Amino acid sequence: MNFGILYGIVLIIFLVIGYLCPNFQKRKYLFISDFVLAIPAYFVRPASYATWDTIRFANLLDTMRLFNASGLANGLKWGLNDTVYSNQPLVVFYIWLMSFFKNNGIFFYVTILLFLLTLSLLVNESLKKFAVKDNNIGIVIQLFVLMMFNLFFEVEGVRNFLAFIVFAAFFYIDINSDNRTTKFVCWIAYFIAFSFHPAVIPFIVFRIIISFKNKLLNFLTKIGAFFYSFFTPLILSLLGSIPFIAPLITRSDNYFYGQSNYNSHSTSREIFFTTLILIYLIIEFALIYLLNISKKLNKSYIEFYTICLLFTIGSYLNMQVYLRSIMLLLFLSIPLKVKLFLNKDKFLYLYWYLSVIMAVALFVHWYIQTYSLVPSLSF
Repeated sequence: MNFGILYGIVLIIFLVIGYLCPNFQKRKYLFISDFVLAIPAYFVRPASYATWDTIRFANLLDTMRLFNASGLANGLKWGLNDTVYSNQPLVVFYIWLMSFFKNNGIFFYVTILLFLLTLSLLVNESLKKFAVKDNNIGIVIQLFVLMMFNLFFEVEGVRNFLAFIVFAAFFYIDINSDNRTTKFVCWIAYFIAFSFHPAVIPFIVFRIIISFKNKLLNFLTKIGAFFYSFFTPLILSLLGSIPFIAPLITRSDNYFYGQSNYNSHSTSREIFFTTLILIYLIIEFALIYLLNISKKLNKSYIEFYTICLLFTIGSYLNMQVYLRSIMLLLFLSIPLKVKLFLNKDKFLYLYWYLSVIMAVALFVHWYIQTYSLVPSLSF
């Protein structure tokens, strides 16, 4: 049984039990079900014929265990001094903690569980914000997002999309709260996301910019976000001059340079299908304005989403940034989806069907491209 079949089975179970669950328990169910949805990650086994990051993490865990045998902190010391993540202490600390489990599957399971729990948090916060009575909406939206997103990207990469979902969830909580303690917690979450992967840096910058609520500054940011690709060397040079950021962008060449070739680090099919997600998100955002729903949404959220959308489109010369940013947009779009699913306009039936088609098409694509190639334990 490969990863895709097992994952497909747990998604079906998630949907069926979700609909059978009493309405008042569905929001709790979203969190509880994550413990089951994460199970396929536990059974992932690095393939000898692939160069997936699962192999690198498995090797890091195995080496740390060897160092731990001569002293519990020795694995941590080795990770902080002699690994590719030596400049990212939080990542090293996380891997070190997981190295105390003998089975590498625990590392991948916990990583996906954290990702799913944060995703459920964002869905639940959106349901609560709009006082949704039919909690089936939350079940459906979480299912759609999981089908459109390639979960194995998170299994093998660990850091990037975990950082993105943490940022997306706490950003939404942040802008909808006036409580100082809540906002402080959210900024701690931003720091954790940044510590896990520097890809969130531009989005933290955008968050700071919209906090000024200055129309001219927001406008200039939108222009800059759209055209930034032409000034990438200058931007990286400026970031490299900041002491606490410089160590985290040492590997940025892998993402920002050499990406003009659209097949670099990604296949043409992956680019095509991921771009379909972007087109779907653009249509979705356009509907928000056409149906005057934007007036009922937080203005800071709309401004931020617009900037991120322009940044994503403007990243077409930096293919890895482009592809990954689309996934962040997918996470950020959850409140939009909740609001659209609540709308009773007959025209939105087309949006519903489009969402179903996109979810099924993307899951089939990810199955063919990735899931079916990922070996799991035999049953």
